[in-house]
Amino acid sequence: MKHTMKLIATLAAASILAGCNTMPRGSFANNQNIMSPTNTYKPFPAGQVQTHGVKADYSHALIADPTGSATSPNVERYELREGDCAGPDCTGVGNRKNHYRERTERAYQPTGLASNIGSEVWYGWDVFFDEKTAKNMTGRFNTTLGQIKAGWINDSNVMVQGGCGAPLVLAKYSNSGVRLELAASNVGAAVTRYQPMSKPKPRDLANKWHRWELQIKWSRGNDGIFNAWFNGEQIANYKGPTYQLCNLEPMKFAQFKTGIYATHKYTGMDFDRQNTKPEEMKDVRVVLFDNVSVGKTREELFKNKD
Repeated sequence: MKHTMKLIATLAAASILAGCNTMPRGSFANNQNIMSPTNTYKPFPAGQVQTHGVKADYSHALIADPTGSATSPNVERYELREGDCAGPDCTGVGNRKNHYRERTERAYQPTGLASNIGSEVWYGWDVFFDEKTAKNMTGRFNTTLGQIKAGWINDSNVMVQGGCGAPLVLAKYSNSGVRLELAASNVGAAVTRYQPMSKPKPRDLANKWHRWELQIKWSRGNDGIFNAWFNGEQIANYKGPTYQLCNLEPMKFAQFKTGIYATHKYTGMDFDRQNTKPEEMKDVRVVLFDNVSVGKTREELFKNKD
């Protein structure tokens, strides 16, 4: 298998390539560089990873495929337990006051043309969860399994999001079904939602892999593109602006995030109770990711598949 690509990232199971065990098992530290000095393969492609949310020993790991049906020998495993919040996520801040958020995510810092504004980019990822997780990711929560956010690099060479970094694309799972959301404008603006024809609920996807693929040209003008496929079915065919600027920082790139992000709007609830529940009473969500990748063409998404 060739490892010479410059603008492609296969960050899930394919991150451990045949004969190249470059990514350790277990949880990942913040800003861990997952590049091996002896391997020319460069994940996403700079190799810098940031962990967002709770960083418990169970939050994230690379494991042997437990499903027997993944296309790679190893997959990423994320686990989110009830009460897994950190900082303002536990109480809500600003216009998100009263929004309680739980998350275990990884954000990949892109470089080069693959995610710059004005470029055409392809994204792809596979997802798997069981029926228990399907039940626990709905109800009071809206759950996101994959998102793209605006961002920029500050003077300290640190990836920044917020304000202009509002979500651009969200893969959402809730009682109302599974859908993609495109928020081409600023926070609070209208969101366009795209669903498969069958309008599946999370329970309909339990115990089997499903796949998202996106083709996006990031633009403020009418030359923007947003095409999306769910298990091979095209669910979005949009042309027009795919992002807008706010008055803070100019958008420099699109930040790709995988993992589990859950939100719940509450009124007067004491979320300390969530954190003090006995472990056996907490809702647990476990989600597997495979073939997380980005490239300039769809073909590049599969170049490094095992």
